[in-house]
Amino acid sequence: MGSQHGGLRKLPWAFTEHGALMAATVLKSPRAVQMSLFIVRAFVQMREALLTDSIIFKRLAQIDKKTRYA
Repeated sequence: MGSQHGGLRKLPWAFTEHGALMAATVLKSPRAVQMSLFIVRAFVQMREALLTDSIIFKRLAQIDKKTRYA
């Protein structure tokens, strides 16, 4: 027996960047807005760090490939 709604319904363990932004528009207390902005900024920093790491790993792979077969 399963749920009639197409899957299990559970509370989320984390917010997405968009969820934090939506929460800021619904919850209009200064604290809610402050925390939502904090979460959005954290996502931006995380995205930048992942992009930087990705570029570094690609470059290291290129160097590794060159040195193995040189």
